[in-house]
Amino acid sequence: MSPTRSPTVVADEPLLLVGSFPSDAGWSSIHHMLALASTCFATPVSDSRRQPFPSASRRLIGSLPPRRRRDPSGPACLLIGAAPTDLVRVFDLPGWRTRYSSIVAWVTDSYWIDWIPKSIRAARPFDRIFVTSGEDVAAWQAALGDVVTWLPWGADVLGLGSAEPKRDLDLTRIGRQPLEWDDDNATAAAAEAAGLSFQPRIPEPPGTTLDNHRALMATFARSKFTLSFSNLSHPSGHTHPSRAYITGRWVDAIASGAVVAGIAPRGDC
Repeated sequence: MSPTRSPTVVADEPLLLVGSFPSDAGWSSIHHMLALASTCFATPVSDSRRQPFPSASRRLIGSLPPRRRRDPSGPACLLIGAAPTDLVRVFDLPGWRTRYSSIVAWVTDSYWIDWIPKSIRAARPFDRIFVTSGEDVAAWQAALGDVVTWLPWGADVLGLGSAEPKRDLDLTRIGRQPLEWDDDNATAAAAEAAGLSFQPRIPEPPGTTLDNHRALMATFARSKFTLSFSNLSHPSGHTHPSRAYITGRWVDAIASGAVVAGIAPRGDC
């Protein structure tokens, strides 16, 4: 089932699964995770980015008491977002105060701690919040209490992983690279001089982000090493300037039997 579909939510669904992520290929591992969650929980994914961002007045009203009148017999809600700012999308869920037995969130780019919305700090609408880095837990708990727990990155090892012993690619480039490695032609020449085969940046195949992810995992399965670097080695406008962290590309490569070469981030995964 496509994770970008926005289904009509019916009352007897046991779980409302909400995703809030960009649709470009850089988020393909997350979109695959959403599709996998949809299958495991037997429920569709509602793409909250198809809806307008909650207005300031709605966020303000949401932060005012009464804050919790939960229905213990109601469905649960799992909201998975790219950044702390996505947490406010809970205020656009119809009947969020009373309809659900519990509301849980998972924030993938949890290192943007300063982005935790004031309305979420005031309302505290979530029964549990998961963050991807163990180093972020203390700061999140200081803002939102002990409902915050570390849930690190994982990979679909059984579905798309590989233990293939025969691999025709010695080195595969993945994503952004430092300036010294960003020229694929130069890297290919250096690899050839060392007697190694090199796969440059993988072009995006036609189709969905899920198609892109399957193509990427198939390339990982052919690779002995992947060339990946910490975000501090290749800063960009949407990576944290001082915190190093892994992404889904790292665990996906390992799940496919490839060794990750480059500069690894230090600290918790």
